Amino acid sequence: MKYIYKLGNWILRQYEFHFSREFKYKLVKDLPEDIPEKIILIIADGNQPDSLVFSCPCGCNTTIYLNLLRDAKPCWKYRINKRGKISVSPSIRRKIGCKSHFFIREGRVDWVS
Repeated sequence: MKYIYKLGNWILRQYEFHFSREFKYKLVKDLPEDIPEKIILIIADGNQPDSLVFSCPCGCNTTIYLNLLRDAKPCWKYRINKRGKISVSPSIRRKIGCKSHFFIREGRVDWVS
């Protein structure tokens, strides 16, 4: 039964990956009360961005906070290409809750099985 549930979740993720719109990004100074869907908020209260915040793409409605400060661990990086598509590295892995594991590459979610 557990494997059927995992298979169902994987199929749902594949459907969402291929038919959902891409992540966009928005630079903000303060975190809003409501996190918009499919928007990665780049939080910058000064010259340098310090975090990325977005809703989990699996649909569990959990807010994901990623640290961008190199002095603190773990630390992520982001890049915006010439076409305005955002990529985040390394992968994002939730150890609690939905336990999603994915990359964001050029605005698209690439699930890790």
